Amino acid sequence: MRTASAATACALLAMACGGEPTPPPAIQSQPSAVATDTAAPIASAPAVDSASSAPAASAASPASASPPAAPPATFVADVASAAPSPMPSVSVSVPQKDQVVPADKAADLEIKWKTSSWKLEGGKTVRLVLDDRASLSVSDPAQRVHLKDIDPSPAAVAPGAHLLVAFVCLPSGECVKPVGKRVPAAVVPFYVGQRTARTWKDGAPLLVWAGPPPGPAPPEGILVDFYVLYAELGDRKYSVHAAVTGPNVMTGEAIHAWQPWRIKGAQPGAWTVRLELFHFEHELGQSGSTTTVVMAPKLVEGPWSSVTRDFTVP
Repeated sequence: MRTASAATACALLAMACGGEPTPPPAIQSQPSAVATDTAAPIASAPAVDSASSAPAASAASPASASPPAAPPATFVADVASAAPSPMPSVSVSVPQKDQVVPADKAADLEIKWKTSSWKLEGGKTVRLVLDDRASLSVSDPAQRVHLKDIDPSPAAVAPGAHLLVAFVCLPSGECVKPVGKRVPAAVVPFYVGQRTARTWKDGAPLLVWAGPPPGPAPPEGILVDFYVLYAELGDRKYSVHAAVTGPNVMTGEAIHAWQPWRIKGAQPGAWTVRLELFHFEHELGQSGSTTTVVMAPKLVEGPWSSVTRDFTVP
C-alpha cells in the first residue's frame, strides 16, 4: 500500500503540457597540480622516487575523472496492446452491491469473483483494488482472497462506505481496456459496520491506478497504466493529467488517449506519480464587445478523480 504525497506533485500539474527541465551538466573533477620541491639545486636534482610519482600519474589519468551523470528519466507513451478476442469480463458476487458487512467479520470477508473468456494462465491476472488505495493481483484461480489480503491496514475495515474495483490484466501488467460498451471491469460499493453516505455514485467518472509493483525498474520502464470508468478520454472530452517526480526529473503530461505510459531510465530513489481526471467544459470569454465560447479542462469533482502513489526504486 502506498500513501499519498500530493504536496510536491501538485506543483507539477501546471507542467502537464510541458516537458521536463534540462538537467544541469555533470561536473568533471579536475586533476590537482603536483607540488615540486623548489629547494633542491637544479644541477643536483634528486632521483625521482617511483612511489611518490604514482599520484601524479594517477591524477593525470582520465580514469580518475568522475563518471558522467546518468541522463534523467523520461515519461513516455507506450503502444497499447491489441484487445483480446473475445472480450473478457469479470464480475464480483461478494461483497454484493451496497452490502453491509459486520465490522468484526470484514477483514476475513472472502472476495468472490469470476471471469469469462479469461483464463488465469500464462501470466494473465485479475486486479482487485480497494478504495483506490491498495490492490492485489491474482494469478491463481484457486486462490482464496479475503479483504485483509488486499489491504491489511485498519483503513480497509473502517466503518462506512468502501469501493471494490476488479479488472483483468495482460501478462505485461497492462490492463485490458474497454471496447465500445464491453467493459472488462466490475465496480462494487459496500459498507463496513453501518450504512453511510456513499462516496461514489453509480455511473460517476472513476479513475483507478494501483501503482507499480515493488522492486527494481524493469528494462522496458516502470508501467503507469491507469483505469478509467464511466468517462471517455479524448479531445474535448476527458483527459488525465499526470505529474511525475523523482531523482533528477520533474515532468507532466496531459493524456488524451487511453494507452499505457512508462517511466524510462528511472534512477534509484523516491518517486511520486499523481494522476487527475479532467473534463472539458464550455466557458464564456469576453473581449470588448465580443463573447466567445471556449472548452476548458476542469478537475472532475469527488474523491475518485485523483490518485497519488509514492514508491521507491531500489
